[in-house]
Parts: sequence; structure tokens; C-alpha cells
Amino acid sequence: MSREEAKHVTVQRSVRTFNRKPEACARGGRARLRLAVKRQKPGQPLNRSRSRGLTLMELLVVVAVMVILLGAALPLLKIGLAGRRTREVSRQLSTYVELAKSVAAETGREAGLFLQVDALPENGLPYVSEVFLAETPRPYAGDVVGARAMRLPNTNTPYNPNDVTTYPRIGFDALSASFSYLVHSGDQIKFDYRGTLYTLYLHTSGDIYFNLYPIPPSLNDVPLPPTGVALPYQIFRQPEKSSSAPLELASGAVIDLSMSGFGLTAENRFDNVIVNNVATIETESVVIVFSPSGQMTRVMVNKYDRANDLQMSVSDIPTGTLHLLIGGIDGVLLDDIGNVIVGDDLETNIENPDNLWVSIGHQSGRATTAENGWTSDDGDPTTLSDHTNMALARQFAQSSEAMGGR
Repeated sequence: MSREEAKHVTVQRSVRTFNRKPEACARGGRARLRLAVKRQKPGQPLNRSRSRGLTLMELLVVVAVMVILLGAALPLLKIGLAGRRTREVSRQLSTYVELAKSVAAETGREAGLFLQVDALPENGLPYVSEVFLAETPRPYAGDVVGARAMRLPNTNTPYNPNDVTTYPRIGFDALSASFSYLVHSGDQIKFDYRGTLYTLYLHTSGDIYFNLYPIPPSLNDVPLPPTGVALPYQIFRQPEKSSSAPLELASGAVIDLSMSGFGLTAENRFDNVIVNNVATIETESVVIVFSPSGQMTRVMVNKYDRANDLQMSVSDIPTGTLHLLIGGIDGVLLDDIGNVIVGDDLETNIENPDNLWVSIGHQSGRATTAENGWTSDDGDPTTLSDHTNMALARQFAQSSEAMGGR
């Protein structure tokens, strides 16, 4: 076929195509017709695009590689998340300290932090996962003007500093009917609006006792009001848990009270009294109290004696920095006699370098955050001197440069 004949055949095919589908070829009316001619070489295969998928074997190899990489990255990710969790809790706790001091300055009365204490069921060890604000109610002086209190004779003699029932007794008149549910053990009373402050002790028998704190060894050291004389009074109540929403620590993060306490020794911990992994005297709450000037004036530890069904409140006057260890609930580990449990698969909060110390100065009330610089005194990770290493960690926290709660 000649070149002219081939051209003629191509034109005829284009005309037939236009007659079948004029709308596909017409543009600008039937006056103009544009024909696109595509030449196809004889024997040339059609240009069809094909996408090739993965075989089952290739897909299994990719999945296996992803699983291996993820398994290698998970430990690093876990460490990073744990560090972020403790840093966030330290920031929140430092902020709450400043908030409590601002409330005390605004109201002119003591305020602080109310640490709600829980205990692990398997070993009875105390920890804190919720922190409330603590605010001091107004002093109580009776329900109406003219209320009186009176020292009563106590026939339970001789005086024993270790037996509350031998302390001086006190009674209140009918104008103080709200006393029973407004006043608690540990509150302080002042007679005749002047003179000495005495600490109140509410016994389960219903009797109310009072004494100086710290308790003197002899009644001869106590300036007591006269027996049988009705006097006006004021009761200065302890800071109580605020009704506002608490600070809930990040999931799994706690304040480890078994490792926390005053100064550079481990003697002032907030431990429960544990017998056979059961807390017989358990700490229910710890209240860190600040004055309107911002100083940490006292730390109140409220305990419950199960054997004697007795509520106890002890106020410690701080003479050093208060150290609170921020860690994980899975690191609250001690045995029956108070030794840290250490093993290949166990890590206590005092051992974990990712944990943090929040230290509160007793004079300035300032909260600082420092790394947990735990070191074993004998270099052997399978043995540990509890008191020695806790003291070293607190010393490191106190001497370290504050991180600013980062």
C-alpha cells in the first residue's frame, strides 16, 4: 500500500468515528473538525500500565522487621514516659506548694497540703496519689457568746506521759454543743484568751484530755488552769482538707512516704507500723502546714491505731528540709522489718535514677526539685543499707542545683 492510500484509509476511519460519536469530535460547531491520528506500528504491544503487588512472603518479612524494631524501641519509650511522668508530678506538687502559701497569706491563717495516704494491700506500705489543699477554719469559741470550758478532776492517777487517760481532763458547757464534730485530736486550746496553748486529745470513751506538746514528763512542768473554774476559751483548729478538687497524680506516679521524711537521715519517715505485712498503726493523712509568712511551721501526721481503736495526731516542728520522693507505685517495696527489697527483677523507688525529690525548705517554704542520686554504699546492687543510701540520696537532693520543677 502506498503512502497516499494509507493516508486515505486513515481519513476514512476518522470520518466513521465522527459519525458514530459526533459529540466526542465536535468543538466549536460542525464548521471545524480536528482529527487526531495516532499511528500504531504493526506488531507493537498495547501500552497497558500494570501495578505489581507484594507477595505473601514479602509482606511477612516487612511485618517481622517492624515487630523487631518496635520491640527494640519499647524499653526506651517506657523510660522516657516514666521520666516525663515524674517531672510532671514534681511540677504539679511545686505549684500546689505555692498555691497553699498564697492561700495562707490571703486569709491570714495557716494553710497547707493535705496528703491523702493509701497503703499497699500486699505489704501495708504508705503512698500518696491525691493531694488536697488544707485550709484552717476560724477559731472555735463556742456556739454563742459566753461559752465556757472547765478543767475537771482526774481520778486516774498517777500521771503517765504515755497514757492519755492520766492527762488533765476538760469539760464544756451547753453553749458548746457543736464541739463534738468541729474539734479533733491535735487541735489546741487557750483558756481565757491568753496564756499557754494546750493540745487536745479526744478519747474513744468520750472524755477529752489536754496537755502541753511536746508532752512533759511530769505534771509539775505544766502551767495548768485551776480545777472547777469556768473560763472562756478559744480552740485553734488544725488545717482541714479543702472541698475543692484534689491534685490527682499521673497514673502510676505516687509520693513514696516510706522513703520520705525530714533532714538527711531516714529516722523521720511516715511509715506505718507493720506486723506480718499488715499495718497495725497506719498513717491516714499527712498535712504540711505553712504560715501566712510562707514558712513551713509544722507537719501533722494523723494515724489510726487498729488495736486500740484510737485516732492519733502528731505534729512535728520541722528543723530541717522535708524531702518527698516522687516515684512509681510499683517501686514501693519494703519487707516486714523495714529493709528495702532488692533483686534482679525488683527496683525500689530509692534505686530508680529517673525518680525525683521535691524538697521543701522549713524556713523559706520554697519547693525545689532534684534528681534521685541513689548509690549503693557497698557497690553491690543485690544488697542495700536502707538508712545509709536514703541519707545519701537526700543529701544529693539537698545539695543539687534546683531544676526549677522541669
